[in-house]
Amino acid sequence: MRIITLTLALLLAASTAVEGFEFAGTVTWVYDGDTVQVTDTGGNQFKVRLWACDAPEFTQAGAEGATGHLTEQAQGKECVVKVHKCDRYSRLVGDVLVDHRSLCEEMIVSGWAWHYSYFSNNETWTQAETKAREAKIGIWSEAGEVIAPWTWRRTHPRQPKDKVEEPKLKNSVEKKYAEKPAE
Repeated sequence: MRIITLTLALLLAASTAVEGFEFAGTVTWVYDGDTVQVTDTGGNQFKVRLWACDAPEFTQAGAEGATGHLTEQAQGKECVVKVHKCDRYSRLVGDVLVDHRSLCEEMIVSGWAWHYSYFSNNETWTQAETKAREAKIGIWSEAGEVIAPWTWRRTHPRQPKDKVEEPKLKNSVEKKYAEKPAE
């Protein structure tokens, strides 16, 4: 068990060769509609961005519903993370499977996320998004124009965090362990 944890930590530190790595854990926190915290069997916590889907941003219509749906589907449940990469924010990007079902797929099918086709050419997920749009479920039931998160981010840049100085961290692994949700 410690070997798996050490291996994952080393892979994160190197930020290379993480594609194809898998680990088991429990979803212990849902940050938003496409990012969760997974605690592995050794007690290590990892922030995981769901691969190939994009849910509304916090200030965007539908964000609360997307976060709520992902919480219902994942919070406290055992999972397997199939890692694709480590992103520029030191998050793992991966397919998170709960009961052998992709959380990304669940979010798309239920209408709470877009299929991020830039990163995946999964035709099933593209069709699932189209069906959700046509059925007007999830974000597609919102009144008014529905704006894709990648477009929203370009026109609504993130506001700087409060002027609370964050600890100086040596590397992405230390940064990863420092990012824990408020209790």
